[in-house]
Amino acid sequence: FIKENALDWAIGWVDPQEMTQGNLFKLEMKRIHDCLDELKAPFDIIIMDGKSFDPAYVNKEGKQIEHKCVVKAESKCLAVACASILAKSTKDQY
Repeated sequence: FIKENALDWAIGWVDPQEMTQGNLFKLEMKRIHDCLDELKAPFDIIIMDGKSFDPAYVNKEGKQIEHKCVVKAESKCLAVACASILAKSTKDQY
């Protein structure tokens, strides 16, 4: 339902071998940035579940996109909840 009705979405994968080679937070942030690069629908804010998002995201046009970190965002923002469902269902299918 989410994939068919969302304006846009992207899934990022982390190779298990990559996970053993470095900082997991930096790797996760890189994958999130990669997913943001894949989106075709325009956006002007990023809402992250958690306490940090670093480094700031700069789009292909060189514009830094505002971001907001929200603890327990899944329960406060429908878009974040949908993203979480997509991520978990994709992981389960893998």
